This record gives sequence, structure tokens and C-alpha cells, in this order.
Amino acid sequence: MNNTVKIIIIVVALAGAAVLIGWSVGGSKPSVEGRRTAYYVCSDPKCATEFEVEPGQSIAPPESPTEICPACKKDWPSRAAKCSACGRHTPMDGHGIAPEACPACGGGPMLTSGA
Repeated sequence: MNNTVKIIIIVVALAGAAVLIGWSVGGSKPSVEGRRTAYYVCSDPKCATEFEVEPGQSIAPPESPTEICPACKKDWPSRAAKCSACGRHTPMDGHGIAPEACPACGGGPMLTSGA
């Protein structure tokens, strides 16, 4: 094997090692590509704020399993569906099932968010 081939192999190996070290040390941010706006309704009956969270715009700590209500700052909002007719948010039923029609206006379809 000539010296040029050896140098190319060494350079490629070092570049690969640098990439692996960068990933393991620096970590990486979770990708927001392909995600959609998430809809919520605060579960506190005194608050009941309807809000939306754009991908990458969460105010919850990274390790939090849920979102934070921007009004009352409690961490127990419910995932919701948004009415395409009136824009109201309705908490999802059961295992994330959106209602057939909007309970506020009877319209729809109900839009669901991507996780």
C-alpha cells in the first residue's frame, strides 16, 4: 500500500473519531423536524387555559414528561384536540382519542397534535 492511501485512511479514521467524540461529549438536541404544534388545556379548573406549543418551544424542563401551563405554571395540562372551525381546544378522551365533533360549536374536524 502506498503512502497516499495510508494518509487517506488515517484522515478518514480521525474524522470519524472526531464525529463520534462530538456526539458523545456534546450530545445532540432532539430533532423537531417533522413534529407539529401540540395542543393543551390546563387541567386546573380554576385556570383551564387553552394553549399551543410549537415544536422546540416548550417551557418545560427537558426531562419533564409533560408540558407547563403558561398561565398558572402548573405541570398538569391535558393533551387536547383543536377545532378547525372555532379554534377551541378540547381535552382528548381515553387513550388520546379526539372527539368526533367540537363540543363548543359542533363543528370540526378536530385537529390533533404530533408528539
